[in-house]
Amino acid sequence: MLADLDAAAFRWLLAHRSPVLDRAMLVFSYFGAYAWLVLAIVMGFARPRRWPGVFQVVLAIGLSTLLTDTIAKPLVGRSRPYALHANVDVIGVRETNASFPSTHASNASAGAHAMSRAFPEARVLFWSIAVLVAVSRVYVGVHYPLDVVVGGLVGFLAAAFAIGGTTWRPGPKPRARG
Repeated sequence: MLADLDAAAFRWLLAHRSPVLDRAMLVFSYFGAYAWLVLAIVMGFARPRRWPGVFQVVLAIGLSTLLTDTIAKPLVGRSRPYALHANVDVIGVRETNASFPSTHASNASAGAHAMSRAFPEARVLFWSIAVLVAVSRVYVGVHYPLDVVVGGLVGFLAAAFAIGGTTWRPGPKPRARG
């Protein structure tokens, strides 16, 4: 039943693709762990007092990758949609590893959650990117919706563990010595 709903949602999204969105969705589809890490480091240079938060972003993404790629994917072994449905037109690269859960969605959720704690002023941007990454993985034809939902949950939990309840707030500006 759940697999049927998942496949139906996948087919519905693919039926509603638009050539106008194809390139943008492909770009978001490739917004993976390295992009989140670069973004965190750049923001760390912009806000040096928040480097501990950047470190937590690195931990969150590393943990989410470990959980999805090393544990869940080999354990579940779900085939990619294009491997099961011959008529799926993939936009971009046909990946060869298992489909469930989505590592990109996991990293996006981990990155967005940890980055939102370190840089709360940009949390809407981070979560918008994370949602677009997750949707794009289904849109380009490499994941089912359930892959990205569970991947997002794994990433969120990985970030919650890495953050450990801390919230980074801007501290007082250093006083000028004179």
